[in-house]
Amino acid sequence: MDQNLEKMEKIIDQSAKRSFKEKIQMHYRALKPILLSHHPLCDKFQGGNHTFRLFNKDLCIGCFITYPTALIFYIIGYVSGLFSFLSTPTLWYFGFGGCSIYILSILGLAKKKKIKIFTKIIIGIGIAFCVAALWSLPYEFGTRFMLVLIFFMIGHIFINSMRAWDVYKTCNACEYEFDWGICPGMSSIMPENKNE
Repeated sequence: MDQNLEKMEKIIDQSAKRSFKEKIQMHYRALKPILLSHHPLCDKFQGGNHTFRLFNKDLCIGCFITYPTALIFYIIGYVSGLFSFLSTPTLWYFGFGGCSIYILSILGLAKKKKIKIFTKIIIGIGIAFCVAALWSLPYEFGTRFMLVLIFFMIGHIFINSMRAWDVYKTCNACEYEFDWGICPGMSSIMPENKNE
């Protein structure tokens, strides 16, 4: 017990001596391996149905499929005039319809990578329709912009809560049970395991 306490005091003392810039650089170096994948570096997450590899980088399926799809579809819908052609209720109908496919993930029916990618594409299209619906409301620019931000914040809270629950269930069932100092998926990014 005293050994662990001494080790923690040493880490805290070293951290206190660093400048703000050094601390930011240290955290960036520590998080760099999972910065784009958002998942631990173990077999339960990497290479499974949570990430895909592109240009030698592990990328989160949710982020790197959903958001680019939403952006591309929004641009296509705007440029083609599709969003101005449809009424606001119709935009909401397609938006919530597309986003509601997330229920497959909640029910555990989107565990296979191909199904997960398909659902993320549909969710991205749904997000584009929801943003178009918000943008079609008869309010000033600032109000519509704030509504879009609130929509994204609420969506992020929900999605990140679900992601945290998924990580919790996966890590809790693992043999390392959140002992990230020895877990092969997290030990490489834990500060106490870094040699600096």
